[in-house]
Amino acid sequence: MSVPILNVKAILLTACRMLLRLRSRTFRMDDGWATFSSVGLFIFSVCTFVSLGHVEGVTAVALDYLVSELFYTVIWTARLSILLSLAQPSLGRSARGKTSVYSVASVFIIFWMILFAQTFWHSAPQRCPKSTGIAIAQLTTGVAANAALLVLPATFLFDASLTNKQRVHMICTIAAVAFAAVASLVHGYFTLRVGGLPELVLAIIEASATLMACSAAIIATAVLDLIKKPSPSDRWIMTSSFNALSPTFSTDTVKTVHLSPRSGTSVSYEGDTPFRKSPSLWGPNGAGVHITEEKVSVLHFPTPAVLKRSA
Repeated sequence: MSVPILNVKAILLTACRMLLRLRSRTFRMDDGWATFSSVGLFIFSVCTFVSLGHVEGVTAVALDYLVSELFYTVIWTARLSILLSLAQPSLGRSARGKTSVYSVASVFIIFWMILFAQTFWHSAPQRCPKSTGIAIAQLTTGVAANAALLVLPATFLFDASLTNKQRVHMICTIAAVAFAAVASLVHGYFTLRVGGLPELVLAIIEASATLMACSAAIIATAVLDLIKKPSPSDRWIMTSSFNALSPTFSTDTVKTVHLSPRSGTSVSYEGDTPFRKSPSLWGPNGAGVHITEEKVSVLHFPTPAVLKRSA
């Protein structure tokens, strides 16, 4: 597969993700980082191919710095997108889990800033091998970041409250990050030992692979929604009085909610109505709902009620 085609595929995959999010009105911070990364990849690719031409003097030096900084921008914004997608509302992460995600995100930003500044501390001539300090820092932070992106979703897989769709999201995230991690390791080796044109080509491949990884799980779960009906593990059964419940909705958006009383009949609600989050309602007994839009995971009932997963 040629490098330009890989770039195009990564950008198109991100564009598909954006369309899905905008269509469902669920555009979040992780989508913003993914969009930023795709724009950065486009500019990075253009600058890289321009730098391979007959460029000399100040222009060559400027392109060298620009290519280096754009590479870090693409890589770290894509990694932030992957990380923040683990804390999205549809995954129902606990406060402790979200704290872990945001703490790691802060470390990612620090890594990014260190690498960004290090480029100016240890500058190298265009197309020459980077200094050992830059190569080691790039390889070390890359390994640490990919390890975190593999360990966190693997840990979340043991959360009993996850639905099948959410487990698919975690598994796809692990697989996609593993693919990007291999590209990162190969690129890190070439940065440390080889340099020059091969290192530049592998930088483009790593950037494209990481951007593809940040959208892979989103696309996979969207495809799953199209080909698969909700499974029993995704269904919530109402076991208390249906008439006594009058659910309202909070800051997220909902398109369709099915309330299923014990009689087996169902009522559909459609609209974009705000609701107030009440995580305490998710208990072992009481009433329940099945929600078909991924953003809604918690309902607030004015009367006492709790939710449980169906068998």
